[in-house]
This record gives sequence, C-alpha cells and structure tokens, in this order.
Amino acid sequence: MASPCTAEDPMDPVVQGTINVLTAAKKFRVRRVVRTSSISAMVPNPGWPENKVFDESSWTDLEYCKSRQKWYPVSKTLAEKAAWEFAEKNGLDVVAINPATCLGQLLQPGLNASCAVLQQLLQGSTDTQEYHWLGAVHVKVSKLSPEFPVHRFTGETQPGLVACKDAAKKLIDLGLIFTPVEDAVRDTVDSLKAKGYLKQQKN
Repeated sequence: MASPCTAEDPMDPVVQGTINVLTAAKKFRVRRVVRTSSISAMVPNPGWPENKVFDESSWTDLEYCKSRQKWYPVSKTLAEKAAWEFAEKNGLDVVAINPATCLGQLLQPGLNASCAVLQQLLQGSTDTQEYHWLGAVHVKVSKLSPEFPVHRFTGETQPGLVACKDAAKKLIDLGLIFTPVEDAVRDTVDSLKAKGYLKQQKN
C-alpha cells in the first residue's frame, strides 16, 4: 500500500489495506506473510536510549512526527502496528522487513519517498532529516553527480546514531548480494533525469 506524504492524504486506506491483505491470507490459509514495511515505522524515535543500537523493538514516535508534519512515517507506523495486532489476534505468521533508503530505477510513475530525499540533496537541500537515519547522504554523491549543488554537511546531523558493525550480517549469511552504493546512486540519478524529476543546474 502506498503511504501518504501529506496531511491531506487519508491514513485509513493504508491501515485498512494492510488488514484486507492479512484477512485474505488467513482465509486462504497462507502459511506466512512477509510484509515490506519501512524503517520509517522504527524511526524517528528521539526517546530511544542513547548508545543503544536500534532493533525491532523501536517504534516511530508518532507525536514527534505529527508535530513536524512527517506523515509518511506516521502512516507506515500505524499500518505496521495494525499488522502485528492482527497477526497476534489471529495466529497468523507475519514477518516484516524494514528497509531504509530504497534507491535505483523508478518503477512507478510517481516519486517515492527515498528518491525524493536524494532529489532534494542533489538540488542543494540543507534538511538534515534528523532522527530519520536514512543512510542516503553518501560522501561520494557529489563526486558521482558533480553537476548538482550537493550541500556538504560539516557537523553532526544525526544525534544519537550508533554504528552497527554487523548490521547486514544476517542478510549476507542468507546469500544476499548488495548493490554498491555508487551504482545505486548513479542509477537513481539517471532515472530521475529521464522522468523529468531532476534537471542539471545552470551555471
């Protein structure tokens, strides 16, 4: 289900759509449902203990997001909480995957939240995205796309962020091969240009 990014977009269809899928899964006795959620259901969470690595027990602070009009994480959190509640009440085996920044060729007609962040960075945005921890600000972005006015952040923009050395170890052990970040950024930039979401800045 697509999640709203503005206050004008209704939240109910996102939650109800999740419940509808799980209801159908239960009806047809699906053994396990793997649900693609988002890191936005886990962060921002400013109240998380300092120096503790984030894990699946973290939930996005809804009031924090609402006060800053961050509606995308609000919708993702409400939908995931509804999924877990349904699973517990109905004995359904549900697994949630919470990816962070999703880059690459745009497969949909619109601009998704992850690529919108990269688009904004390439256009010179100075929004620090505090407490979001998208992992999108890579040091090589400006080198890969020198024609864009990428702002270089000199100070700490992610308070409380703790590095996790083996964050992807479980996935790597399962055989997942990651796309190099340089390739992901380059593919995204090419796609943004092709779809008219990104234009080279004039000198």
